[in-house]
Amino acid sequence: MFELPTDLPLPTEVPTTVPTDVPTTILPTITDITTLLPSVPTPPLPRAADGSGQRAEGDISMVQVAPASVEERTLLEAIPGSTTHRRVTTEVVGRLTDPTKPAATFFGGEASLKMVGAPTLSAYSDGGTNGSQVTWTPPQMALTVDGQDYAVPPAGEALALPYSQNQDVVLTLSAGKPTTGESVTGTQAQAVVTTLNVVIKKGDVVVLDAELFPMSVKAIAPQGGVDCTPPPVVTPVSPKLKVTGKDNGPKPDRITINAQPKAAGAKATVFTTVKKKQRKLVAGVVNDRGDRVFKIKDRNGKKPTKYVVKLGATTLTTSAKASKRVR
Repeated sequence: MFELPTDLPLPTEVPTTVPTDVPTTILPTITDITTLLPSVPTPPLPRAADGSGQRAEGDISMVQVAPASVEERTLLEAIPGSTTHRRVTTEVVGRLTDPTKPAATFFGGEASLKMVGAPTLSAYSDGGTNGSQVTWTPPQMALTVDGQDYAVPPAGEALALPYSQNQDVVLTLSAGKPTTGESVTGTQAQAVVTTLNVVIKKGDVVVLDAELFPMSVKAIAPQGGVDCTPPPVVTPVSPKLKVTGKDNGPKPDRITINAQPKAAGAKATVFTTVKKKQRKLVAGVVNDRGDRVFKIKDRNGKKPTKYVVKLGATTLTTSAKASKRVR
């Protein structure tokens, strides 16, 4: 039987959600990454001097850690007082693959660890003076032994339990505390944390020293924050389309299109009317000066031909239409 401390506080209300300092006004996610946490290899429990401490059927595992992963996302968030710049926030959340099962078991299952709430490590940088910060929201953890829950104390304290089959073997659990780095210029914030430290000793000999559910985070922003100034709103203007033509006699008619340079890249299409139906003759893109020359076979002899030019819109200019009669 474990020798359990009697003065440790028991968890009362177990929250179903994890508090976070991430503002509600969040721009779309930049990155979203899920990484499986490494498993913890552990040797079997050491035997007592009389050979006890093991089950008859074989070795007993000191620690069995449940599969888990960390989800990382990086966001651009509003900086209070700024309408054009954003801070960089990176958030890492730890999750058990199966949250209905214990996060870890000890001494062959005699003790199990409950973890309620997702451990969350976040950092933000806004590029301003003292504009970087790290926030750590640990989960609630409790060790269950013989149906009784014992709260894992906060960082700086420890919970020690001897193994029932070998009193020389002692398990010590302690919650982790993040090691942080926050630049005074507000351009970088980073942190590493181990959610739970596990130490198993036999006497004075450390048999196992493991860090369960390690997490790290980093947020980097340029001086002044990320510039998210929206591009200026451009109102398209008229391309000032002009069409001229020249009769080359039996040679092809020459149709010249002139527009202002802002219409560069616009598609120009030349039509004519045949038997009251519009007929497309030729199309092409105007050059950097907004000009284009088409040579069109004269199919009307000495009779005049009306050429209609339609110029497509661009981001800077509207669509336009003009015509010219050529003999």
